Amino acid sequence: MDIVAARQALQKLVDEYNKKFKDDKSLLSNEKQICASLILPLVEAVLHWNTKDVSEFRLEEQRAGKRPDYLVYYQGMTQFIVEAKAATKDLFEDEAALTQALEYGYNADKEFVILTNFRQIVILAPKIQYRNVHEAAIARINLLTVSDDDLKTLLCFEREYWISAAKDNLLYSKLVHHKKSVPVDDRLLDDMKNWREMLLTNIQKKNLKLNFDDEQDFAEIEKEVQKIIDRLVFICCCEDKGIHHEPTLKRLLNEKQTRYSMTLGWLLESIHGLFAKYRKVPDSDLFDMSPADKYIIEDTKLMDLLTDLREPKGRPAYNFDEIDEDILGKVYENFIGHVQTGKKRFKEKEDIGKRKKEGIYYTPKYIVEYIVNNTVRDYIKGKSFEEILKVKILDPACGSGSFLLRAFNVLIEEAAKALKRPLEYAEKKDLLLNCIYGVDLDERAVEITKLTFSLKLAQISEGLPVLADNIRHGNSLIDDKEVAGDYLAFKWEDEFKEIMTGGGFNIVIGNPPYGVAFKLEEKKYFELHYSYVKSVYESYRLFLERVAALVKEESLVGLIIPNTWFYLTNAQHIRVELLSKFSILKLINLPQSVFEDATVDTCIIIFTKKIINNNQIGAYFFPHKDKINNLSNLNYVAVKQKDLLDSPGSVINLKLNVDDVQLIAKIKKQPVVLNDYVEIITGIKPYQVGKGNPSQTKRIVDEKPFTALTKLDQTFKPWLTGKFIYRYGVSKNKEYISYGKWLAEPKTPNIFERDRIVLQQIRNPSLPRRIVATFIRGGIYTNNGIHNLLPKDKVKTFWILGILNSKLMNFYFSAHYNDVNIKPSNLYNLPYPIYSSESKISELVGRILELNEKLKNIKEKNTDESNKIQNEIQKIDGMIDNEVFKLFNLSDTEINIVQQNNV
Repeated sequence: MDIVAARQALQKLVDEYNKKFKDDKSLLSNEKQICASLILPLVEAVLHWNTKDVSEFRLEEQRAGKRPDYLVYYQGMTQFIVEAKAATKDLFEDEAALTQALEYGYNADKEFVILTNFRQIVILAPKIQYRNVHEAAIARINLLTVSDDDLKTLLCFEREYWISAAKDNLLYSKLVHHKKSVPVDDRLLDDMKNWREMLLTNIQKKNLKLNFDDEQDFAEIEKEVQKIIDRLVFICCCEDKGIHHEPTLKRLLNEKQTRYSMTLGWLLESIHGLFAKYRKVPDSDLFDMSPADKYIIEDTKLMDLLTDLREPKGRPAYNFDEIDEDILGKVYENFIGHVQTGKKRFKEKEDIGKRKKEGIYYTPKYIVEYIVNNTVRDYIKGKSFEEILKVKILDPACGSGSFLLRAFNVLIEEAAKALKRPLEYAEKKDLLLNCIYGVDLDERAVEITKLTFSLKLAQISEGLPVLADNIRHGNSLIDDKEVAGDYLAFKWEDEFKEIMTGGGFNIVIGNPPYGVAFKLEEKKYFELHYSYVKSVYESYRLFLERVAALVKEESLVGLIIPNTWFYLTNAQHIRVELLSKFSILKLINLPQSVFEDATVDTCIIIFTKKIINNNQIGAYFFPHKDKINNLSNLNYVAVKQKDLLDSPGSVINLKLNVDDVQLIAKIKKQPVVLNDYVEIITGIKPYQVGKGNPSQTKRIVDEKPFTALTKLDQTFKPWLTGKFIYRYGVSKNKEYISYGKWLAEPKTPNIFERDRIVLQQIRNPSLPRRIVATFIRGGIYTNNGIHNLLPKDKVKTFWILGILNSKLMNFYFSAHYNDVNIKPSNLYNLPYPIYSSESKISELVGRILELNEKLKNIKEKNTDESNKIQNEIQKIDGMIDNEVFKLFNLSDTEINIVQQNNV
């Protein structure tokens, strides 16, 4: 932030104000003139946002006088709001202006709003709790006499600083002492759940003929209740957009409140009359007659619902014109993840099982933005309007439609560039009906997607688009009626006949479900019809294969999916298929924090159905524990697609660059492998129903009688499990196991009665150290969480262990294997040099084992003695690494690569 340059640019504007505006009341009261002459130049010259670029700065259309003046964008996402007022207003005291700006910001889910008339700036924080609007003002700046501190505060909105600082922006420090208000999406979700509970309870009370005990009947009733809520939300949206200039719902509410004694059922009848008016909207099916129109609902309950919607007490009112369609989509997707329980009075319950079964996880907006920009925008950029109309875009698991809605927005933006003017309603409708397609297994999700697009295009005089042919209800993966059912079986060649006959879709985007619990008959179907299965019934893999069959040549695909296909052995065929038949353009390994309600490691993959010779993938790796909220300014690493295909198991490791790959190739050239020096045998599996002699029962497995903390008889042997192993040491362990044929998989005793190397079999791939091994004496029996490495020559044991635990071997292993389970097959082919008796490794390993044993026996930690031993261990560990580097003949540059990859 260059405060000197900013002050100079600001002074020119202040001079302009003093010269032309200060004493001219007509100009001071002309909001448009103030905007054009002073506020826009302020944003441009001082804050450096390009006000002439619609992708960065947008003047919002004024409808019903309730829209913010300007939205500042970056990479398609609104950053903050600039609300302009006439210079005659005193914004420091104008509660109406402050209230309006705060409502804008709250409903748009933005952290900051700039309210300005040029001479005054008020920076508002709409998402904090406040008792009066003045408390939400985190800064008040008089631009005519601005101090350096105030100018620094204003420059927190300066483009370069805003983008680079993100959540480290100094503005956020002004929020730390304020409590956050309930976000608009959380509040709306809570309200919708309460409305549904209230309506269901009242409908059951007033409509005795309805069967609430039958599961199928109740599902239909619940669907009709959702329709009532959807209709009211849609009407609110139309009113807030100014399509209906008369706020009908608010009027009905006020009339009922002021004339409470009027006929019982008056409000219900009036709402039905309003629904009938909307039923006349051309092409609309949202208001078609349905069982919902016959339900009896008490006026008092409808009053409560309308109060929440239009005139809530003690909180900002909803303005559905300001609530982003993406926020509504998130609310609805969470809404369908909840079910009703109870027969007499319905209670909301989050149906985690259903969410897991259907794989429902809402995708953050910045992920949607990235995928759509790298598929839809890249595909249609520079095309004419007529060419754009021919593009077919699909989300095969569309949920509430967040991907399709963003794709539609991009279609509008790029079409407007092609036509060099804003689109007419008919042109937007043509884009929607010609280009946007979606399928979902959940009928409610399908209805929500159609509702969201209706809200987007709400124009009562023009009619609403009927999306029944575009947004379909069905099972994207199964076309057999006997498996999926008559109404869910989805045959793509029939349902989208024209598109499939033409070769398929141009673009496929989305977040396909994962972790779905399939039925037995579904698994049998997948075995017959999908090659990616290989007895692993993971839904995202099935969607990958389905998508590959649905797209035409030179199409683009952008998905967010789990990243387990990067490395799992049972996914090698998927990697080979993608790497050999498609060209991957972008591949991003995301941190685990991406999804609020799921703990899964995910990735974004962008690929095209064509072979690009010598293709280089734009790869980016986020560490497991990173926290992110955008995907801007990524410094991609170029990874040769052929190198991934040719690597062992075609494992995908995005951490590697060209230098890493060259070093790995050098390490691999060693003349022998670990299997030449050791035999690897996994430890004992103690318990499993049906195994052992006699066969173990469930009671035995549950009670675990063969393991104990003391040696109960001569059959009990010292027992070591994987969690007690660390590099060059074993934690104190006093467990025992009764060894014999009664164990599930006892192995032979000679394995455990000899000195050997032991290695942790289960190891989190996100940990920097993947290989953890040590030496133990004979007589210790190990479980199946440990691999036992039996040296073929005892003299070489410590030498083998030192290389195995080294940074170099950890680097090589991590480059090839990322599974949580380390398998013997992963270890056998680790490259090893020819044994040299002159190497110092064996002696150093012996010393480090002794020091760890000594450290283990010190009762008090963090003493001078223990610290001294730990320092000596670290020193020797480094010496072992240096000896290993010499054996593999690494240069200083190559050593640095290994060191950096072991952080």
